[in-house]
Amino acid sequence: MKSNYIFSKTVQLNNTLKYQCDDLYNKCCNNDNLNHSYCMEDEFDIFTESPRLYYVNSNEQLLGFLTVYIIDLDNIEISIFVHPDKRREHIGQQLFNNFLDDYKNYNIEISVHPNNQIGNYFLRKNNFYYVSTELLMSIQLNTFTAPETSGSFKLITDNSSKYYYINEGIEIVSCKISKFNDDYVFISNVETLTKYRAKGYGYQFLQEVLYDLSHKYAGALLHVSKENIPAYNLYRKLGFKMNDSTVTYALHK
Repeated sequence: MKSNYIFSKTVQLNNTLKYQCDDLYNKCCNNDNLNHSYCMEDEFDIFTESPRLYYVNSNEQLLGFLTVYIIDLDNIEISIFVHPDKRREHIGQQLFNNFLDDYKNYNIEISVHPNNQIGNYFLRKNNFYYVSTELLMSIQLNTFTAPETSGSFKLITDNSSKYYYINEGIEIVSCKISKFNDDYVFISNVETLTKYRAKGYGYQFLQEVLYDLSHKYAGALLHVSKENIPAYNLYRKLGFKMNDSTVTYALHK
C-alpha cells in the first residue's frame, strides 16, 4: 500500500466528507452497474463518541470509506466502498481492520448486491456468514379500487404514519408508513397477531391500506426476506413485483 495513503476516522461527518462519500458511492454504482446498499447514520443517540466513518485519502482525494450505522447496543451495520481504480491495493481490508479495532465486541451486518462478486468474496474471506436475501418490491397504486367491506374490522390510521386493523378493540394487524419521495411511500413493520395469521386478515388489511394510500401516492415500496415465504406470497398476491435484491451477511462477536 502506498505510503501517501492517509487513514482517518471521525465521529460525525461534515458537509465536505458527506459530499465526497456520496460522490464515491455514485462512482462505484456507475462503474459496477449495480445499485449498491449504502447506510450512513445522521442521528447519534447511542455511542455518541464512537467513530461513524473510517476513510482514506491521497492528495486530498477520497479513495475509500467505511460507514457505521448503530442499530442497538449489540448490533451495527456497515457499508464499505473503494474507488474502482484502487481495489487491488487492499484499502477495503485496512479500513475494515481499523473498524474492528473499535467494534470487535459487536454483531456486524452488511448487505451487498448478489452480483457484487468482489464484495461477496471479501465478506467470505473475513468470516461473514449468509443471513438472508432481502427483496425490494413495488406496486403501482392507480389500479386499486375500493375493497369489499370488512364487516366488524375497522381500518384506522395514526397521523398517516401507522395503520391498524381493529376488531372488537384489538389491534389485529398493523404496519408503518413512511414517505419515500413525493410519489412513493414505504411500507414496513407489517405485523399480525399470532392467532389471526393464515386467515386472510393480512391480505384484507393491506388491500384497504393500499387503497387509502392510492389517494395520496402513485406507488408503494417494501422490503421482504426471500426466506419469508408467507409474506413474499402475500405481497405477490397483492400485485407487488420485485425490483431489486440484496444479500445480508453477519459476523457475530
